[in-house]
Amino acid sequence: MIGKACIHGAAAFSLAISPWFLSPAAASFVDGNKLYSDCTTREASGDYAVNTAVCLGYLTGVYDDLELDRARAGQESCSGGITAGQLRDVVTRYLRDHPRQRHWDAALLVRHAIMNAWPDCTPRR
Repeated sequence: MIGKACIHGAAAFSLAISPWFLSPAAASFVDGNKLYSDCTTREASGDYAVNTAVCLGYLTGVYDDLELDRARAGQESCSGGITAGQLRDVVTRYLRDHPRQRHWDAALLVRHAIMNAWPDCTPRR
């Protein structure tokens, strides 16, 4: 039974977020406005669970990409215990404080927020 529940849950999640991934072509899949909306969804909202999963998944994916850039440059990991919750706090604060940039590519904004909060996470070129 657990296996069927997981499959049905995964299918429902895929259907719920598919319009988000299939939006009209743009310079990027996600901009800062969409990410800010997902990351700041209120707990009382019916979309809270899905939007929080999308937010945290996106943030950790960008963070992992930043870490990969650091590894390619011969640098050590900068994680030092940074949690997904901290990432969400830092990124949503950055997006809240920089509303004029929210139409930019979300991955770029997430990287800016991380490197602003943790300068040691900046990859060498």
